[in-house]
Amino acid sequence: MGGLSFTIVHVGKPKVSFVRSGIEHYVRKIKPYASVELKAVREEVLRKGLSLQEVRKKERERLRKAMDARATWVVLDEKGKQLVSSQFASLLEEWMVQGRSRLGFLVGGPNPSYNWDGCCPSSCGSVGNNALCGAAPLSPPAGQPDQKSYLQFNDSWPLNSWEVTENSNGYQAAYIRLLAHFVSP
Repeated sequence: MGGLSFTIVHVGKPKVSFVRSGIEHYVRKIKPYASVELKAVREEVLRKGLSLQEVRKKERERLRKAMDARATWVVLDEKGKQLVSSQFASLLEEWMVQGRSRLGFLVGGPNPSYNWDGCCPSSCGSVGNNALCGAAPLSPPAGQPDQKSYLQFNDSWPLNSWEVTENSNGYQAAYIRLLAHFVSP
């Protein structure tokens, strides 16, 4: 597996120190077995006179330019196909057998469409469950521009914090950790 290389492309740089530390830790674990390149493309700021569609288009172009056309690309998105570790390992093995030694991972950004579970605020099965919904969606992330639709919180159903937090680079670092388990000396 010595010729294996991973490129991980994402928008913006991690702003939280523990996320940066986690990414650095798992990249160090992978490097003895495969080359790893992290590419952060500049985040476009939503400013006056620039529509959200224009912001997304600019970031999309930056992402495309950062992607190596020779690599097999995986888009990491909360709405994508979920694989357990053994499925992911099988997929990596299949690609390596096919001679695909360059793998790229495109990390998703914030989730601008976050909302509570669909049962909120009044049909979660009981008055107690309905009370978990709160009076109004959390803001942020609700009602914010895409770049600000993030909040670090850890609440289960029905607030479903994973719909927000799992779209951060912090969550995507888990994929780097997962990759570290499938490379061997």
